[in-house]
Amino acid sequence: MQNNYDSNVVWKAADLALSCTKQVPEQRPSMTDVVAQLQECLKFEEGCGTM
Repeated sequence: MQNNYDSNVVWKAADLALSCTKQVPEQRPSMTDVVAQLQECLKFEEGCGTM
């Protein structure tokens, strides 16, 4: 990673990625949730939102 990123955003993205690897499918987030959470991370990084 070449740029400086907010550590909270990095942790949120990492936590999201880990939740996608759960063995029980019902415990994994839907793709809609994944996209929404990643968009939230992007907005925060762009300075347009808060987490």
